[in-house]
Amino acid sequence: MRTGDILLVHYRFDPIARLIQWLTKSEWNHVCWVLDNEYLLECSGSGVLVSKRSKYANKWLYKTKTIRLRGIDLFTIIIVLLKALKAIHREKWGYIKLFLTCFAILSKKRGFRLICSNFIALNLASVNYYFSEEKVPCLITPGDIANSKKVEVIENV
Repeated sequence: MRTGDILLVHYRFDPIARLIQWLTKSEWNHVCWVLDNEYLLECSGSGVLVSKRSKYANKWLYKTKTIRLRGIDLFTIIIVLLKALKAIHREKWGYIKLFLTCFAILSKKRGFRLICSNFIALNLASVNYYFSEEKVPCLITPGDIANSKKVEVIENV
């Protein structure tokens, strides 16, 4: 793994994760940005935070897939990540906002931001990198990132 890769996560035993999977029609219910071999940048109910990659090491609890962005250089990724890091602990929200965002995704309206996939897509859009030509970044789901033609699979666990 290298800086800028994306870790797709499937929580095996989480009812909220199951709801996200059902609403987004995707196997994946969470995405994180890889900062380095040890740390991830992720968006959760607590806001934007840096967490250890080992958090998702338990194969009984999580299924993961690492993907790499195609057509974007490392320098641009680092610029985007530095911008994204500014959001750490600034925007805190709870599950109500998550449900409102999922509702917005289902109804094809603008999301309320800061579900994990929106966070990554909106930051990449700032450098004109888009996962989908059909969807605006605030409607991108973990499944859209996983199925995008702009990514390649690095590791599938």
